[in-house]
Amino acid sequence: MLKRRLHESPPSLHPLSRPTSTRLSWAAALFPMLLAACGDSSESSCPDGLTLCGGECVNLLTDNRFCSADGSCGTACASGQLCNGSGLCVLVCPSGHTICNGRCVDTDLDPDNCGGCADSPAPGDHVCA
Repeated sequence: MLKRRLHESPPSLHPLSRPTSTRLSWAAALFPMLLAACGDSSESSCPDGLTLCGGECVNLLTDNRFCSADGSCGTACASGQLCNGSGLCVLVCPSGHTICNGRCVDTDLDPDNCGGCADSPAPGDHVCA
């Protein structure tokens, strides 16, 4: 009777101590659930033209929080910029101002860009009337 007990496997509740086929069936059952829990950034979870970013479906070409032309969710436009519809953050100037050398200027008042943007402005190059 003692020899018989030595050859018998003791019952175990731990999943890793079960036969390999049982462990594989558990893994096969859990894998799709784990994948769904991780979430992905593919457009398959959102309607056409939108991408899942930060838990919501957004248009990467126009959303200021997730502006991107390459399909990634990581770019937020800075203050004073807008996502231009092509996935690029661009400077937006107030009415009556022009972008000159990466700044918004009033070409009627700015002495370095009087009447238009100077190619290579040096302080005091132009005088506005």
